[in-house]
This record gives sequence, C-alpha cells and structure tokens, in this order.
Amino acid sequence: MLRSRSVLRLCQTIPRRANLVRFQVTSTVVENDAKRVPPPKNAEAANQNSQKKNHFQKPIPRNPNKPFSRKFRDISQQISVSVKDANATDLTEAIDIYEEGLSYLREIQAAEKIEDELMYREFQRSATILLGKAIQSGDEKLISRVLEIFIANRVAHNFHFAQYLMYLLGQGAERHTEILSLWLQYLEYSKMLDATTLRLLNRPFGFQSESKFLSNDLMNVTYFVFVLQCAAAGVELQIKDAMKLLQITDASRLPPTFQVMSSLRKCEHFESIRPEVEQFSNITRNHSIKLLNPNGEAMAAKIYSITKNGNYRMLKQYYERLSAASVENNLPLTEDTLNRVMNAFIELHHFSEALEVFTTMASSFKPSATSWTLAIKAMGHPKHVDSLKPVQKDKMVQTVKSTLQSMEAMGVPVNAKVLAVAVGAMANLDKQEEVQKLLSQYSNIPVVHLTRHNNLLGMILNNDVAEAEKRMKEYFKEDPTYVPSIQLLNSFLTHYVNVANYNAADAMLQFMSEKNIESDLGTITTVVNYYFKSCKNNGRIPDVHTVLLELTKKNLKWDPNMAATLMNGLTLDSSNLDAVRAVFKFFIALGPRFKNSPALYTSMIQMELDHGDVALAEDLFLWYDENLKSDTRAWNQMIKGLLVNNEKRAVKFYQKMVTHSKNEPNNFTFYYMLIHFLKTGNTKRVQWVLDEMAASSLADFGLELPSKVTQLKLQYNVDQSLLRRLSSEDVKHARSL
Repeated sequence: MLRSRSVLRLCQTIPRRANLVRFQVTSTVVENDAKRVPPPKNAEAANQNSQKKNHFQKPIPRNPNKPFSRKFRDISQQISVSVKDANATDLTEAIDIYEEGLSYLREIQAAEKIEDELMYREFQRSATILLGKAIQSGDEKLISRVLEIFIANRVAHNFHFAQYLMYLLGQGAERHTEILSLWLQYLEYSKMLDATTLRLLNRPFGFQSESKFLSNDLMNVTYFVFVLQCAAAGVELQIKDAMKLLQITDASRLPPTFQVMSSLRKCEHFESIRPEVEQFSNITRNHSIKLLNPNGEAMAAKIYSITKNGNYRMLKQYYERLSAASVENNLPLTEDTLNRVMNAFIELHHFSEALEVFTTMASSFKPSATSWTLAIKAMGHPKHVDSLKPVQKDKMVQTVKSTLQSMEAMGVPVNAKVLAVAVGAMANLDKQEEVQKLLSQYSNIPVVHLTRHNNLLGMILNNDVAEAEKRMKEYFKEDPTYVPSIQLLNSFLTHYVNVANYNAADAMLQFMSEKNIESDLGTITTVVNYYFKSCKNNGRIPDVHTVLLELTKKNLKWDPNMAATLMNGLTLDSSNLDAVRAVFKFFIALGPRFKNSPALYTSMIQMELDHGDVALAEDLFLWYDENLKSDTRAWNQMIKGLLVNNEKRAVKFYQKMVTHSKNEPNNFTFYYMLIHFLKTGNTKRVQWVLDEMAASSLADFGLELPSKVTQLKLQYNVDQSLLRRLSSEDVKHARSL
C-alpha cells in the first residue's frame, strides 16, 4: 500500500429638430427613492436568471444612486410599441416616431441626466426590429433612411451595418461598390462615437443570437467584396490596400478564408453567389501562397502551434501549402523546414507521413545526420512499433539496418545521437541481440545517457522489467555519473503501479528523493493514480485535498492545461473515476483561472461520457456552454460521446444544437454521426444524416466525408446538390486552408 510518507516524499521532490407633439410628458428627473419606488418582487432572482440565459452579454445593472428620467421611460416605451406593431408594408409612422423620439431624447439628454450607455442599449432591440422590417419591405430608400436615423442619433450597431450589407450582397455584383461605401460609412460613424458607445458598437446583444451574428461579419464580407472588385478591375490584389481599407496594421489580421466563408453562409442568397465564392477562394489561396515564405519564422511558429494543438489534418494541409509556395516562389524547402515537418508528424504519431517527407528530402539533396535520426526515430517509435505485427517488426529491423547503411554510403557518419536512436528502435522492436550488435559495430562511438535510456525504455515497453532493472544497475557501475531520465523512471513507476507492486513503487520514489531527481507531471499522475488505488484496496478514504495541496506547492508551475493533463492521465484507467472527479473539484475551487478553463471542463466531460454519468456530462456541458464558451467542438464532443451511450439522446442533442445554439454543425459533426450509424447498420439514420447534410449550408466537408458520401450514393438517396457541393472547387479550396 502507499504510505503517506511516499506521497510527502514525492511532494518534496517535485440633427434635425424633432416634432414633439406626440411626446408630451410632464415628468422631470426623479431621484431614486427606495421608499417611493420599491423594487419589483424577485428582482434579484429575475436578474440572475436573465444573466444565466444570456451568454452573449451580461448587462451592466443601472446604478441605483443615478437619477432616472420618466420622459426617457415613456418615450422609449412608445417607440418600442410602435416598432413592434408596425407592418413591414407600412413603416412610415413607426419610422417617424422612432426618429422624432430619439432626436428629442438627444436634445434633453443632458438636462435629464440620461447616460450614453443607457441611450444606446435601450434602443438596440427596436432598432434591429425596425431595420429588419425595412429590409423585408424591399424598399431601399426606406432601408437607407432607417440606417441614417440610427447613425444621426448614435444608436447604429455593427449588426445593423451587417444586416444592410447582407441585403446588398444578395442583390448581385453590381452592388459591390455600395457595399464598400457602406463600410466606409461605418468607419466614419465609429469615429464620432463617445468611448462608452464605441465599446458597445461591436458587442453582440442576446436578441441577435438567432441570426448567428458575429462582430467580424462586416469586415469579412467587406474583404470578400474588395477582392472581387480588384479582380473585376483586372488589378492584382495588394495586401497593403486591403489593410488600409479594413483599417488594420498587421497583415496577419486579414480575415482568413474560412472565416469569410462562415460569414457569407449567413447570407440568405448564398447559393446564388457560389461562383463569386469560388472565385474569391481561388484568388486568396493563390495570393497567400505567393506571400508565404516556406522557410521563414512564421512557418516555424505555425508548425509549433499546430503540433501543440495536436491537429494532424491542419499539419497535412499546411505542409501542402508549404510545398505549393516553394514551387510558386522558387524557394526550395530547406532541410530545417522539412525536419520541422517530420518531427511534427512524429509528435502526432503519423509515422508514414514523416517517412514520406524524408524520402522527398533524400531525393533532392543529401540529408544530414539530424534528418537520418528523425527517420530512424519514426521507424522505431514506441507508438509505431505497437501497431506492427511480428512479421512487420522483423521487416522494420531490416529497414533500420539498411537505413544506417544508406546513411554511411552517402558519406554521413553515424554519431552518438544516431546510435542512441537506432538502439532505441531495436529495443522497442524487442531485438536485444541487434542492440548488442549495434553497440559492438560502433564501439568507437561513445555510449551517451540517451543510448542507455532508450535501451531500458525498450525493455520496459516489452515487459522485460527485471532485465531492465538489472541493466540499469550495470549502467550505474559503468558510469557513476549516470542519472536516469525522469521519463525512464516514470516508466518503471507506472509499471509497478499497474502490477500493484507497491513496495517497488515506494522504493522508486525513495530513489528519486535520494538522487534529487525532480518529478514531472507524469510522475504526479502515476502517484495520484497509485494513491487512489491503494486507498480503495485498503478501504480508506483518500485525503484528496491534502495530497493535491502539497503537489501544487511544488516547483511545477501549475496551470489549467497541466491540471487537464493530470486528469487525462488518470482517465487512462477507467477505474479512477473518483480520482478524476476529486482532482477536477480541487482545481476549480482554486479560483477563476481554473474554474474558467475550457480544458478542465472538456476533460471532465469526456471522462463522464466514457466512464461515468452521462447526465453529469450534460450538466457540465450546459455550464460550459453558458458560462465559458459556446463552440461547435464542445457540441461535437457531446454528440460523439452520446452516440456510444444513447443514440436517441445524441440525435436530440444534435437537433438542439441546430435549433437553439448559435453554433452550426461542421464536417466533424456529420462525420461522427454518419460513421456511427454505418457501423451499427442503422440505414434509416444514415439516410437522415445525408438529408441533414444536404439541408445544411456547410461548405467545408473535410478530408473524409466527400469520398464517404460519394460511395453511399448507390445505396442511399443522396441529394444531387450535395454531391455537386462535395466536388465543387470552393470545397476543395476550403479543405486546403
């Protein structure tokens, strides 16, 4: 069993005048008085409930010590009622009331002590309804007049410009010039606003949620139109001109194509502008390739970011872009660039792609020892070896040996790093005789610590732990300076815990303490796992708070991602559900930094979906969606997890996403559902998914869906328009972004 001293030991190591006739009110400014103006019953509860439901904005409550104008209240109510009751075919009176009321309130604003923020907020809903009805009428003079009223009275919102812009976009290419003029009008308007109103200009209001409005829609569509205008004029797209128009100083902040596509799909007439969308995609894709330096600093940063996020699909697409930019700009990919790509594929466990990159490299120039090392690493990586059958392992042994021979034949000598990786490959392949042959063949090359680490790790991988322990003792005798890596010791420790050899685990912790080897997150994960198991086996209640409190005091700089990693590590053992829940509860109690972490919540949600209570997963998701962020990825996580547990529940969740969420299904949503129903043989649901895809406005179908759906057209009724979209150029380009 794990004694408390073991845990503590670990902790020690680690403008015109309005006609006022219709607004005759006799009230004056009234100072708030609690006795005369009592608050409505349950006001506090109602306010909390309102804030909970509205995750687009949390309204700032009015200061009770500020004066309140009855004139403002009466006029705003009259305006609201007139707009609400107005018919789209006859808006004249409603517009007049709106204009006269706002103009009058602006005139008396200072005298009535009406705050700018209150003026702006109060009329957003009625403004949105009024403009919507004007657009519905199709009377462009009316639409223009309504927007001018908003601007003149400083209540126009980004959304109102976007509403009008989308209307113009659907009228055809001949209206593109007007769209650009509308953007310039928006820029001029923003300059005349006070700081308070400017802060609210781009902030979405809750009642706008049904439109899926985002504040960048206006800029995205403006950029789309600008690109097409350049093409129509026969002028090459110039980034500096686009930046000047959009008022941005960094080229990296230009709207990416996938964002523009997302905004365009909100246009009611999206299908009619598909040719323009395809043209835009072609132009921007080709232009981005021309601008891309395939060997620059931005490349390195991009690959690092992709690897960190674990996005294989994006890595593959980015490598294709780098290759295209290399050809387009006559800039051959350097070895350093290719090595970064290789290493990224290895980190993401896509070893065949890494070796393909090496083959491409070797066909163009002589690779250095660093590149050969990466190739051998891909061949003998533990995750790669684990996927091979015995016959394939024997073949891989010969491949490693022939790779070393080819390397030397090309005049690249084997160095200590190459030898260490080759030894590790043979050890992972469970070929200790080949390890000894390599050490004998290259006896002139020093055996470094990495060589020893790799050999021992291979032994542990193949469950030859006793031999690994014996060999490590020999290494200590051969080289007194030898200090095992924390990765190696974690492997030993994990094995001991998995086989319930608690004495050996305790001894390993003692060894780490004596050698001053600092533990890492992997060590902590194993020990927490160990602690919970031992408590469970011995009928004791784990003191979670004390143990984790000690662990969080260590040199490790704990952050939400580290805490999520700890939880994910514990998730590998499905019996540790209580441990994961305890860790989650502990960290979110530390404060907002952890409580507001999407990583922590998605980890806990996944644990409940896979091993726990689906109802708890839904509760966690609801809190996440309402309080942290509402994104398609989280909805997909729930749908994918629920499919395994309860298909009907998963379908209801999808329908809730479509009807009540501001998020739209993406290619992963449909992929998860389609593959699941194909596997379960539910033909009715397969047809349903195909119909849902056809009814959606999805443009990016990913890498897998197009071929999969095309294969199904013989057995199922696949909408012809869907098949055309799957093969259209804009889809191909969207996938390459």
